[in-house]
Amino acid sequence: MNETNIELQLIQINKKLDKITNPFKVAGLQFVSGLFHALGNLFGMIIITLALIYIFSYFKLDKLLIDYIQSAIPKPQINIQSPF
Repeated sequence: MNETNIELQLIQINKKLDKITNPFKVAGLQFVSGLFHALGNLFGMIIITLALIYIFSYFKLDKLLIDYIQSAIPKPQINIQSPF
């Protein structure tokens, strides 16, 4: 290897290191990474929720679930007395 080839490789390495260690570039990559992570979680949760809704409706479990939720929520005891 001659010296010019080594110098060119060192220049390329320095350019890559500048791109990697630039704090604004790192912050931008972290932001984009977090954005895609959040979107992946959102779409994954939507797919899982839709699958559960389909399964519940296929096996007619929605009525059972609604009855269970209604029995778990206490009914308010309101005594309204007429002033007349």
